[in-house]
Amino acid sequence: MPTENSLDTIHDSTPFWRWCWLDGQGHHERPDRSRTSQRAQELLLSLARDTLPECDISFQKDKGGRPWITANGKLYHASISHSRRLIAVALNPAGPVGIDVEFRDPGRRIASLTRWLTEQGYEVPEGDFYRGWCRYEASLKALGKTLPSPMALTVSRCGDWPEYEGALAWGNAPLMAPE
Repeated sequence: MPTENSLDTIHDSTPFWRWCWLDGQGHHERPDRSRTSQRAQELLLSLARDTLPECDISFQKDKGGRPWITANGKLYHASISHSRRLIAVALNPAGPVGIDVEFRDPGRRIASLTRWLTEQGYEVPEGDFYRGWCRYEASLKALGKTLPSPMALTVSRCGDWPEYEGALAWGNAPLMAPE
């Protein structure tokens, strides 16, 4: 299992991803969103500095709120996700990337969401709503739209946290410039 703040890859050295726990929060508490977003941005910049050494690196968001990293004038797809205390970020120098993490909330009513996912044609592996939802969200973040898409994505489970689920989706297509 990847360790906190380590540099991790899933396939052929890209995409890169990293995760951390948000400090100072109870496990089931919902942290302040601005604090979580700031920490996620810092984590993404740290990942970019470690994977794109000796570059002038900056963070930006497009009109839709999608994160991008600029390194020496070149754009790189990036993705951020956070749920309760867990923050995960991803960067793909080769094409689009999306990451999603979710707290497995025992009080969440998931039956209708599970039905919706399957009605839309999305897989719910082993009947696990959270695994299916993370795959859907990671793919959506990678492409910026719902599936199906002409672009093939690889989607993989990421992390092994007891009360959380995670997925990483990526492609190796030319970058689309942010708007």
